[in-house]
Amino acid sequence: MLEWMRRGRDFRQFVVHDIETELYAQDDSSQLLSASCKAKRNFETKVKTDCQSESGRVTQLFVVFSISLRVRAANGVVWKLEVGCWMLDVEHSYQATDLDIPGKFKLRLNFTTIGHLAET
Repeated sequence: MLEWMRRGRDFRQFVVHDIETELYAQDDSSQLLSASCKAKRNFETKVKTDCQSESGRVTQLFVVFSISLRVRAANGVVWKLEVGCWMLDVEHSYQATDLDIPGKFKLRLNFTTIGHLAET
């Protein structure tokens, strides 16, 4: 199902790439040290049904990854920590829409920090 988002077969690669892009947008000198899933990914789909043939087409896919990240911040002001690492709990999600309409496909990413903890 993850291939329906048109990001390739290796979801680990594109999820980590997208997370790094979000982190570097906030602090371009930060460093992602590790990423680990806290739970199974959550899928939700929407389907258009054809009442006459009792068949359907998937029109939307929503996927949520609950992930723990270890990030080394380069800029103390941004992370409010001069030296050290932060553990970030994030929800990283993708919403693919118009899967059934050629040329209208859209993919939206959401990167939400749920919590953080400084390592000592």
